Amino acid sequence: MDIHMLTYDILMRIEPYTRKPQNKKLLTDIENFHTTLSDLRTNFTKVTHKLYNRDHFNESMQMDYNFYSQFVKGLYLTDKNKILYLYYLYHGELSRVVRVYWALNTPDEREKNSVQLVKFFTNKLYRPGDA
Repeated sequence: MDIHMLTYDILMRIEPYTRKPQNKKLLTDIENFHTTLSDLRTNFTKVTHKLYNRDHFNESMQMDYNFYSQFVKGLYLTDKNKILYLYYLYHGELSRVVRVYWALNTPDEREKNSVQLVKFFTNKLYRPGDA
């Protein structure tokens, strides 16, 4: 890639956004998005570590899929229409559905949903085979 082209792209496409005033709440919204999502992931991991034997617990892609699928199940109980819309919009790609849904909420809504999801994780989560 030509260095002059890269410089041109930065000057023409990125720099104008640095000069525009941003919403004062934008940074706190971004921080809230990240911290609440990572706290939920940590909580989910703790709950699953209690349910599964640590020796046989695998933290690979299966863990990510389980987190996202349980996240969507928990949100489905509270906000069914929005979850179904995003699910069909993104063709069932659960990680994208969760992140877009979480980004569309305000920090207060995220806190409220976090509390409900923690309750869902601790009360409704079960091991495969437990019916």
